[in-house]
Amino acid sequence: MRELREENLRDISVGAAFLGTGGGGNPHIGLLTAIEVLRQGFHIRLADPVELDPGTPAAAMFGIGAPTVSVEKIRNGSESVTALEALQRHTGQEFGAIAPIEVGGINSMVPLTLSAITGLPVLDLDGMGRAFPEVQMVTYSIYGISSSPMAIADERGNVSVIESLNDRWMERLVRSLVVVKGGHADAVGFHSTVGEFLRSGIPYTFTLAEQIGRIIRGSSDVWGELRETVGSDVVFEGKISDLERKTHAGFSRGVATVEGMGVYRGTTLKVAFQNENLVASMDGDPIATVPDLITFMDFDSAKPLTTEVIRYGMRVRVVVTPCHDKWRTPEALAVVGPEAFGYPFAYRPGVESG
Repeated sequence: MRELREENLRDISVGAAFLGTGGGGNPHIGLLTAIEVLRQGFHIRLADPVELDPGTPAAAMFGIGAPTVSVEKIRNGSESVTALEALQRHTGQEFGAIAPIEVGGINSMVPLTLSAITGLPVLDLDGMGRAFPEVQMVTYSIYGISSSPMAIADERGNVSVIESLNDRWMERLVRSLVVVKGGHADAVGFHSTVGEFLRSGIPYTFTLAEQIGRIIRGSSDVWGELRETVGSDVVFEGKISDLERKTHAGFSRGVATVEGMGVYRGTTLKVAFQNENLVASMDGDPIATVPDLITFMDFDSAKPLTTEVIRYGMRVRVVVTPCHDKWRTPEALAVVGPEAFGYPFAYRPGVESG
């Protein structure tokens, strides 16, 4: 177990923006909160899950809602604690660790802040290895941990505990409640044990995010090191020439159009997103799809760009990274492949994993 410092948090937030594939919420907002609790004297502990008793009760904490709303409706800091305490009362269990639901975006930061406030360690793993928009789209769910019961809390102090028939129903019920709560809230669910989270989750993703963040923030060969570290490949370079984006039913949905530059001049890439980037199509043909990671990065600085910050005229590189092998099973692809989002084609790896 190690204690995270401000420099660690900054690198994790940059790496999380990359792994978030455009979604997961803006990590910079979460970073500011995490740094503030450190400066107040709190401590954030990141635990290697194999070092803890596998029978230790644990639960997953995450923000839920549209990323565009999370930028405007800032947390007051109590939401996750309220949700955690409500779930503990409901289950009659005292949790001994926090399992992040995703390493992408702001959801990489909010469990760390909860760790600081409660003193509970955060497990160095998550349920995505990236970000996805819906509750059932996590390896925890696919490999046997139920999301129910789940506690949802907003910044006003309202808290609800929901029990559902299955995780798809949980998504529908929670999404409706989040819309009523203003488009964004904090949730705690998937209560289980450290051993079960280790079995069903994707390990050491926070360490990986920190490594990616160091590369992006300080490498002289960002693209080469990303390729060597996580198998990423730059599939397009250009300028954003059109952007359709709207917030609807608790999601940020849209399409970004990129006009090619350099060797890609004369071609067009369209990237469709639902919170996260889902499908990249060049001149109408899909070249990358979920569950592989599709990430916009600033052409010059290599800064990862989330879907709520991309703008007309930005020069970008589009990077595709292979997903974790746990997403490539038939059971997982039925939940997170392009067909699960309504596209009429099956998953085709944009970049083969090594």
